[in-house]
Amino acid sequence: MGQNNDNQLQGISIYEGIEGLEAIRESWDRLFAGLDNPTYFIDWRWMYALQRWLIEEPLYFVVLYKHGEVALILPLQLKHSNGFNIRNQIISLPAHKHSAHSDVLLNSELISKNDIRRAIDYFTQKKGIQWSHLLIDKISSRSDFLKIIQKSDAHFSIKTESAYFDWPSGRFDEKLSKKFIKNIRRLGKRAEKEKGALEVTFANSTDVLNQASETFFDIEGSGWKGEEGTCTAIKYHPELISFYKELLVQFSTDRSIQINILNINGQPAAGQLCIKLRSTWYILKVAYQESLKGYGVGNLLMLKFLEQTSTDNSTEEVNLVTAPEWADRWHLSKRPVYFVQYYNSGARGQLAKALVHTKKKVRGLLK
Repeated sequence: MGQNNDNQLQGISIYEGIEGLEAIRESWDRLFAGLDNPTYFIDWRWMYALQRWLIEEPLYFVVLYKHGEVALILPLQLKHSNGFNIRNQIISLPAHKHSAHSDVLLNSELISKNDIRRAIDYFTQKKGIQWSHLLIDKISSRSDFLKIIQKSDAHFSIKTESAYFDWPSGRFDEKLSKKFIKNIRRLGKRAEKEKGALEVTFANSTDVLNQASETFFDIEGSGWKGEEGTCTAIKYHPELISFYKELLVQFSTDRSIQINILNINGQPAAGQLCIKLRSTWYILKVAYQESLKGYGVGNLLMLKFLEQTSTDNSTEEVNLVTAPEWADRWHLSKRPVYFVQYYNSGARGQLAKALVHTKKKVRGLLK
């Protein structure tokens, strides 16, 4: 829910949890619609599913107004950290292992680093928090928020990368290894000869998405993520099933979510769970039948998806979100993804910064 007191006079409000998200839905969607490079992880629908099913504690949403309109929505999660017997209060952008990136929703033409600092200070003062730093586990190099805070007292390090396909010339395979593509097609012909016909379905309507999701969950659970492996597949965790089912409900209204299934002789062989925003497809999850691994079924489905999307003039990029090792064979373009610690300029923040640097030096000496 929104907070009272002098927030309207200062142009800042704080909202909390599901109820707060629902209260700011209209403002969120309006600000999101004006973004040049919108991403699914700052889409209201994604945040709603994340809060409802995966993050137990309530998230906070700091809303800053400028010129009578919402210019910033800063989603925050409270955490604690112990270092050298000093307990620090840390605020972070919402993070979960099934949410590969974090970001902040803002109007880059209106928001400055001082506005961000003001929003954080307002939140921490109202909540009585002595904060040391804002923690951002993974944020893309394309983020407007990242570009703004790079001008302030923050520590940045590249944590991982995000790999993607694009085809500026119009041919999806122009930047890819011709030899690798040829080998995928060869394995496809071999699979047809030895196992049966190949067929790909692209499910994006409400009447077929639910069944497609069950098929995808079964494929994912057939391999090393299944009962005989790590048991980390979605189908073994009720909260993950609920989360991904929620995404189907939220994103199917405009057909921006899609599940792709490769069948061989009528049997599911590989799957992809994707979300599209503007001209970019994001592949959130991939899966394949372990017993059919020798046919490169995951790569076969990827090739089929690229062939399909590259003929669509509304698609300019297929983004893998992360940069898995198997993607290296495709020789994709990559963007850095950063780990960021944005420090409080006061004594507590500077102490936390010093502790972090001391730990790094100690680790370096111990190597």
